Amino acid sequence: MKNAGKSAAASSARTPSKSASKDALTLPAPEELMEQYAALVWKTAAACLENLEDIKECVNDTFLEFYLHSDRYDPGKGSYAAFLCTIARRKAINRYRKNRKASGISMAPGGKKKLPLKNGIFHDPDTPAGITNPADMADPSDMAETVAGRLDLEAALQSLKPEEFDIIRMKYYGGMTIREIADSLHLSYETVKKRHQRSLTKLQKALTIGLILALIAALAACAYVVLRYFGIVPGYGVNTNGEMPFYVLEEPVSAENDEFGVELEKAFWNNGELSLTLQFRKKEAFEFENQMIPNWYQDLMLSASSLEQESSGESLSYERDLISDSNENPENIHRYQFHYTVPEKGLDETLLFRIRELSLSFRLTPARELPLENYGYELSDLGGFMADAYIRDGHLMADLYPLNVDGYRIAFSASDVTAAAEDGTVLTGSPVRGEFPQSEISTLDFGPAEEGHYLIRFPYASLTAAIPEAITIPLPALEEEMPDNSWPLPGGSFSILGWDTPPVPEEQLSTPVEGMQRQELHILYTPDREDLTVVIFAMTLGMKDAPQICPAPSSIGNVSAEDSAGQNASWGLSIAWPENINAEELCIRSDGAGTNVMYRWNHAFSIPVTAPRESDTPQE
Repeated sequence: MKNAGKSAAASSARTPSKSASKDALTLPAPEELMEQYAALVWKTAAACLENLEDIKECVNDTFLEFYLHSDRYDPGKGSYAAFLCTIARRKAINRYRKNRKASGISMAPGGKKKLPLKNGIFHDPDTPAGITNPADMADPSDMAETVAGRLDLEAALQSLKPEEFDIIRMKYYGGMTIREIADSLHLSYETVKKRHQRSLTKLQKALTIGLILALIAALAACAYVVLRYFGIVPGYGVNTNGEMPFYVLEEPVSAENDEFGVELEKAFWNNGELSLTLQFRKKEAFEFENQMIPNWYQDLMLSASSLEQESSGESLSYERDLISDSNENPENIHRYQFHYTVPEKGLDETLLFRIRELSLSFRLTPARELPLENYGYELSDLGGFMADAYIRDGHLMADLYPLNVDGYRIAFSASDVTAAAEDGTVLTGSPVRGEFPQSEISTLDFGPAEEGHYLIRFPYASLTAAIPEAITIPLPALEEEMPDNSWPLPGGSFSILGWDTPPVPEEQLSTPVEGMQRQELHILYTPDREDLTVVIFAMTLGMKDAPQICPAPSSIGNVSAEDSAGQNASWGLSIAWPENINAEELCIRSDGAGTNVMYRWNHAFSIPVTAPRESDTPQE
């Protein structure tokens, strides 16, 4: 599968009316244009080019030229999609010919190329298959000269460091690819990509006039998907750090005694976190007791030293799942997860997991990471999803991998996912448990289906982010008005409006126990984007004079109510505390760990996928 980006065919294209005035035409925002047409431009370029770097460069250059030559666009002659495809096709053909020339071609006497027969027709090897009449698609004047001639970027370029300036100069004035720049500067490809992205961000802040800002924003939008690193490790997850490998179990290991057998089925390490999945199988003479395994002595050893576990306050962080295997009694098999914090330097050694008297020695090895472009996906500045679709036992199946960016964790509601076939048939997905118990990968079963192309859709996603900044907010007395205030959130801000009665039935709120009082705190949320709605807000309760001390007993939780659009949204917080404590003695605070905000991202996802038989699913 080599789908990439959002399917433009499935998007509601904002095509201007043919009667619209060209002089009065307002161009869409660069990020909107990219979100709408990136996949279409990619597909157009990929029809002519095979090399991934060539396709990426072609996509970048297409959107760049659109904003440089926006005066050439006439809505009366075609849509944005048609105009972008024309540019992309022209650039792809030009690059294709350049590659052919570099690799050498056969020439007939007199300097003419020998045109081989293909399906009985003379075929020009300089023209990609499926492209006709390319004569009128000559590439415009050199892009670097156009940029230099029409835009004065020198002042903005002064804000760049010398190494950042060199990359911008070589890329946009010298016409070099990221790979060529990396080779020229003797730097890694990933280092140049990151410096390039950082330079574009600086230029965005320095440039203010409309066309230049639109140009740089378009460049940044084009580069966003291209320059972000997402290494797909099938069956495990997504590595977003190109400089830190993703490690997986070298091979399963097992051990047994007279009571039970244990097998280390899976293990993976990413960004300092090690997760183990172990399966326990009881013997005839042994009975598992509820919650028994978590209380057994266990630890993880590295160089004869025990490693501290991820969860504090518990002997073990685990997750239990009963598995039905063949005709065996599922109660005979228990699967658990164990989570540890392990430094990368320890991965070169043999690790030892011990449970009771059994020991499992195992090693981890760097995983083979596949490029995101091998799969269907949709990605923007807040994150996205990758889909791996296949036919298993006559059913359409899809594994959805979250693509997390910038501190947000993205998720979707499995009950709202559909898959549209080419004939218009719409299938509804159902979640499948137990496929990938260690990861955030979700597997959906869409029911009986044939091999072919599908469009996986869902209407929104949720975004969760920790509140990183330590915030302490004193609360007012119950009859006192809250002074004007504003506090930062990832993706926006919030204000405490004061104590109030929420517009929800009383039975939806918790009933305080004897000796406690309960009040609701109304909060106004102001996201940075119109398509974000706060649905859950979590803070910690403390004493104003000692914020780290939580009154006991007490509780604090989110209050939800319908917003003006009829959607579920956070109204504020419900707080209960002892009657002998006044409200003005309290505070709410964030601690950067257990406090977070969850948004409903009102963005409809459309992910194009190709579903082969499971055994035919390509791995590279």
